[in-house]
Formats: sequence, structure tokens, C-alpha cells
Amino acid sequence: MQTNTTPYQRQIFVCTNNANGEKASCSDHEAQEVFRQLRETAKERKLHPNIRVAQAKCLGQCSNGVNIMVYPENTWHSGVRLQDVPQIAQMYIKALVIIGVLFLNVSSVFATTVREHNDQGLAYLNQNNFNAAIDEYTKAIDENRNDAEGYTGRALAYVKLGKVTEAISDSTQAVEINPKSAAAYNNRGTAYVLQGNFGAAIADFTKAVDNNPKNISAYANRGRLFLAQGNFISAISDYNMAIGIRPDAAGLYRDRGLVYVKKGDIPDAVVDFSKAIELNPKDATPYVLRGSINYDQGNFIQAISDFSQVIAIDPNDAKNYMSRALTYFRENKAGEAVSDLSKVLEINPNDAKAYTNRAVGYYQLKQYDKAWDDVHKAQGLGLTVNSDFVAALKTASGK
Repeated sequence: MQTNTTPYQRQIFVCTNNANGEKASCSDHEAQEVFRQLRETAKERKLHPNIRVAQAKCLGQCSNGVNIMVYPENTWHSGVRLQDVPQIAQMYIKALVIIGVLFLNVSSVFATTVREHNDQGLAYLNQNNFNAAIDEYTKAIDENRNDAEGYTGRALAYVKLGKVTEAISDSTQAVEINPKSAAAYNNRGTAYVLQGNFGAAIADFTKAVDNNPKNISAYANRGRLFLAQGNFISAISDYNMAIGIRPDAAGLYRDRGLVYVKKGDIPDAVVDFSKAIELNPKDATPYVLRGSINYDQGNFIQAISDFSQVIAIDPNDAKNYMSRALTYFRENKAGEAVSDLSKVLEINPNDAKAYTNRAVGYYQLKQYDKAWDDVHKAQGLGLTVNSDFVAALKTASGK
């Protein structure tokens, strides 16, 4: 074994681990491009072999990727993005001349106020505190006018607040600084949707997935637009791509199920709604959608089960009791229907249709006085009650 002094004054290791979608990895965040740009910077400044920029496999922190380790400073940077590369290069410049070359200086100064403001902005975004997020991202931008991450984050906050013009402006600034930013294109595409400019939105979502083929949000957003345009094949294709990346994302199955419904592929829709329920049993929407299909297909027992699950998740939504009540009628269970309609009226005492439907229930239960009370309440709310039903009620009640 030979032991020699390292020829490098400084070594920069960039994690480029790729887990191929099986788990989080630095490659999910364009690690290869971060590595390439840092290495090219070193070459352009003729720093090799004094500084070596090398790839590393998993450093154990891929969920915080991209990760960079620097020696001999023993400095670790995480959450690095493409837009950080120029800043890293600039902040690593040190007044140390070796072979007549100015060196990159790696130091803890990387954890600057820009990073801190961006991190705090992201924290506020996750808390849905969008105005506070805007304040933090603005501070980051004030510190560094070329901070693409700041513009991207602020654009997203503007989107959440419905401030379309500001969101488009910030996103455009971000892509000018970093044309490879999938997030910036995705944010601008979302803003274009709010603006009603669907053509521009699809173009931006397409640019986002071109820049980052694992950008689930961009696939889903483009899929929704294709659905709205009646382009079911393209919508399903986008959801297939998103599900391929995140097969555990319940919302993607739910949304693809909606495309199948519109396309008329009801069996496939039921499969997707069932998968969404399996992955996230607390999401009421797939139960509603599957329950509606079961009702339309005459599977009333299954529909009642689905609507019951919805009510268990959200017991204060009147329309779910109404849906189950109408299904109980199809099963000739007037008593259960009346109970659900009473719950509807407890939540919304001015629901005229609920009074009319409950009147039908009381009629079937031969409780004619209660049926008349409900007819009169519905009429008092301005609803014209079906004349054939009123005639049948008169005959049955003798009134």
C-alpha cells in the first residue's frame, strides 16, 4: 500500500445518487446538472487539479437533496438547486492564489440570509401563510436579484393568493435566470390557467416536464387541462406518467378516474376510485364518485355503503345525506330515507327539495299529516310540488 499526499487543495463531492423513483434521491432535483455546472466552472477557471469536483453516491441525506460535501472545510450543503450554482461559485471565491489562479472558497457563508429567507418562505408556504411567504422571498430577492428560487417561491405564493399578474411576472423572471427550472414553468402554467390562457398553460406544463420528467404536478396540471378540452387520451397519458412516478398518490387515481368517467370507461373509473380509496380512506370524493356510479348502475346497496362512508368522513354536508336518502328510496327503505332527509333539513332548514322528498317518504309510511306539513313548507319556500303527488296525497289522506 502506498500513502501519498492528496494533490487537491479542495475536494467538492456532489451526490448524484439515482434511486430510479423507488425512493427520494438527489437525482430527483437535477443533481447531475448541478455536478456538471460546478465541474465546468472549475474547468473554465483552470482550477483543476487544485480543486476536484467529483460525483458521490448516496450520502444518506437524499430526502434533503441535492447534497454537497466539501473538504478540507468539512462543510455539508443540502437542498442545493441549479439556481444556487452561480451563488456557490461566487461565494467560494477566496483571495488565495495558487499557480496564479483565484480559488473558489468553500465556507459556511453559503448559509447566507438568502438561503435562510428562502427556507423560511418555504416553511410559510407549507403553513398556507402566503403573505408571510411573499415577505420572506422578497427579502431573499432583495439580497440577490438573481435568486431564481426566490422568484419561484414568491410566484407560487402569488398563485395561491390568486394574484395572477404578479405570479406570471415572477415566474418569467425565474425562467430567465434559470431556463431549466421546472417549478417556475409549472407555477407560470398554473397562473395562466387562472387567467384562462390554456394554450400558454399547456406550453408551460410541457416545458416543465421536459425540464424535469419526474415533475408530477406538471403532468397532473396538464392532464386536467386536457380533460377540460375533451382530449381524454392525452389526459390519461399524463396521469399514467404521474402515477408511474408516484404509484402511492391517491389523488392521481381519483383524477384519472374522472377522465375515465368522461370518456365512458366506467369499469376503469371504478377501479381507479377504489384504488384511491385504498390509498387514502379519508378522502370523501372517491366514495362520492363511486357511489354515484353504483347508483346509476342500480347497485343500490353498494351505493348506500359508499355514501355512508362519505357521511362518516364529513357528517355536516347535507348533500351526502340527500344522496343516501334518494338511494334508500330505491331500496324501498322510506324510514331510512326520511331520517336522512330530516338530517338535511337540520343542516339546511330552507331546502325546499328536502321537504318535498321527505313528504314522499311520509306518504310511503302512510304518515299523511306529516307529508302535508312538508308539502306546505316546500310551497312556502317557493317550490311547486308535483301535482300528481299532491293528487295522490289527497286521495290517500282524504283531504
